[in-house]
Amino acid sequence: MLWLIGLGVQPHINRVYRPTDNAIVERNHQTWKAHVVVAQSYADVAALQAAADAAFTDRIDALPTRNPRCGGLPPSVAFPQLRTPRRPYDPTQEATLFDLTRVDAYLAGWRWQRTVDSAGKISLADRNYRVGTAYAGQVVQVQYDPTERVCVGRLADGTEVLRQAIPEFAGDWICGVHLTLP
Repeated sequence: MLWLIGLGVQPHINRVYRPTDNAIVERNHQTWKAHVVVAQSYADVAALQAAADAAFTDRIDALPTRNPRCGGLPPSVAFPQLRTPRRPYDPTQEATLFDLTRVDAYLAGWRWQRTVDSAGKISLADRNYRVGTAYAGQVVQVQYDPTERVCVGRLADGTEVLRQAIPEFAGDWICGVHLTLP
């Protein structure tokens, strides 16, 4: 999601456990999984992408849809304008289009509450961070400071108990530079 925000795309976040909030996308994911993922294995990411592309082409160009506006035709036959992207994307331009300040502004708008566990830790982005056993059971309000690019945790009285850079909020992490494929 942070990658999309860095590219200038504003994702819509559905309510937790409410797939009907975005039923068309959820159905597309279910269909993609059934056609591309289940009982399949791929030698590499390129092979997976080729299978995903073929399945998408099949759904849009060959398979008829029940959507009444398509009249029983495949979507791209009923609506030829689907073939023209409204927002063309060129992967070679990603580094130029990605702007970490968009991510910083987005994260700065969030607030997280965490309760310190008995070991003196809180969890952020699936990692545990130590704030101290003296604060066990207390609630820490965490917010992102875009100027220093760190998360700052404070108790209800304003006492700062955490100042931590989160690796998952770094540009390299968001853009996948940290990933290595076999």
